[in-house]
Amino acid sequence: MKLRAIIVCVLLISDAAQAAQAQSVPDVATDQELFAAYCLGSFQQWAKELTSSGNAELDISLQPVQRDLMTRTSSLQAYLRARGLTMGIRSLATIQAVVTTIQRGRADETACNRQIEICVQKCSAVRPYNPKCTHSCRDEEPACRSVARCANAERLPP
Repeated sequence: MKLRAIIVCVLLISDAAQAAQAQSVPDVATDQELFAAYCLGSFQQWAKELTSSGNAELDISLQPVQRDLMTRTSSLQAYLRARGLTMGIRSLATIQAVVTTIQRGRADETACNRQIEICVQKCSAVRPYNPKCTHSCRDEEPACRSVARCANAERLPP
């Protein structure tokens, strides 16, 4: 009888400890996961804009860039899938945070590309053309500084 009571107590304590541990670890997207999601959105938007140029000669010259973007995009998608962020394994709030971050990456890439177009026009008007003009002009747009972080492959998850 005492043995049965001890076993029941041990099981109850074990269940309570597991429940407490499960409740104490909230499902929150990590900084690395959010960075991967942001860069995924940025790369997806960049690839979309590259393929919509309508200039066949330009499209051919950009094929290496497009291949690199596809590789990076696939890698980030695989990373997020492995972390359970694309299959509904994680909490709804965490998945929503990742989706919102992907959208932010897309929006920032669009804003940056718009700024680059403005800079190229502005800096091309000055002779001789100075590439530093475009870079400093581009950096005036906060979105460009944000998406530029994605260009550093060492910062991206494996």
